[in-house]
Amino acid sequence: MRPGFAYDIARRFGLRVTETLPGLVPFTAAPEALGLGEVLSGISLDAIASLGAQDFRENILFTHRGLSGPAILQISSYWRQGGTIALNLLPDRDAEALLKERKRARPKAEPKQFSPNSIPRASRRRWPPRSRTRPWPTSPTARSRHSPRT
Repeated sequence: MRPGFAYDIARRFGLRVTETLPGLVPFTAAPEALGLGEVLSGISLDAIASLGAQDFRENILFTHRGLSGPAILQISSYWRQGGTIALNLLPDRDAEALLKERKRARPKAEPKQFSPNSIPRASRRRWPPRSRTRPWPTSPTARSRHSPRT
C-alpha cells in the first residue's frame, strides 16, 4: 500500500483530512552549504533550540549532513518551511561577556584562536577549522530531511 492511500480514500468520501507533517526529524542541508559540518561532525553540545514560543534545552548533534539530537528532533515538530530556528550554543553563559573576558585576558589573540571551554575536547583539537568555511544555511534553504522539495 502506498503512503497516503487511506487519505486519498477519505478525500473521495468527502471527509476532512488534516495535513500531515513530519515530526522528530533531523535537519539537513546540501553538502556544499554545510561549511562547518565536516569540522563539527560528531560533536554534541548542550544547547537551546528555539522557534517562536517553543524552546528545547537538550543536546544537539552536528552531523556530516546537518543537525540532529534531542533538541533538534523536538523543535522539528514545530518547524514549517521558511521558518527560522535559533540555537543558543552557550545557554548558561553570556557570549558577549565571554568574548570580552577572553579579549582582556589575551589582547593580542585573534578571534579564530578562541575555543570556548564549553566545546567538547574532541572538537577543540580541530578548532579553528583549517578549511574554508561558510555559515550554516538559514531558512528556507535549511529544511527537514522529510520536507517536500521545492
